[in-house]
Amino acid sequence: MVQEEPKVILTARYELRDASRVLGIHKSTLLNWTKQGFIKAGVRKVNGRRCWLGSELLRCWRATV
Repeated sequence: MVQEEPKVILTARYELRDASRVLGIHKSTLLNWTKQGFIKAGVRKVNGRRCWLGSELLRCWRATV
């Protein structure tokens, strides 16, 4: 987990690679946290992939620090 507060756009949607990079965690960790309900993810209608809002990433980071 990164030590400094992530610089994210609160309304932006981040895909798995970008979201895990922002938090400084492995992709599988982010998927596990999502499955456990620790962080919420949405699904893009166009391609069916998960995405995380910047505000949700920031909330998750603050909860773990």
